[in-house]
Amino acid sequence: MSRDTLVAKKGDIIDTRLAGVLSKLGVKAVEIGLSLRTVYDDGMIITEDQLQIDLEETKRGFVQAHASAFNLSVNAACPLPENIVFLLRKAHQEAYSLALSEAIPNNETVVDLIRQAHLAASSLSMKLKRNS
Repeated sequence: MSRDTLVAKKGDIIDTRLAGVLSKLGVKAVEIGLSLRTVYDDGMIITEDQLQIDLEETKRGFVQAHASAFNLSVNAACPLPENIVFLLRKAHQEAYSLALSEAIPNNETVVDLIRQAHLAASSLSMKLKRNS
């Protein structure tokens, strides 16, 4: 009695052992595809050279396009799921820096404001001692 058995799904990698068993059963892996020499599209002839795709260059292009789109969305302050954490951190840092530069005390800036005031007072004290 024979029955069908699934040993691999589409896209699975077949190891050497399984390939050997399948070969003994007369099953051979075959890669099938088209080899285009020329394409005619709406009056335009595209040659084999023009049909070749540099996968690494294409990947680099996608990576660069993603980075550019991300930067544009951040600079335009357009909140998206991909950039919202970055935008919130940026906004927090800018608000903190503004509060610090304008000496606006709050729970986050008070320690740094006191530190700045202490350093300014120490510096002034040193200058006064030198001048007297």
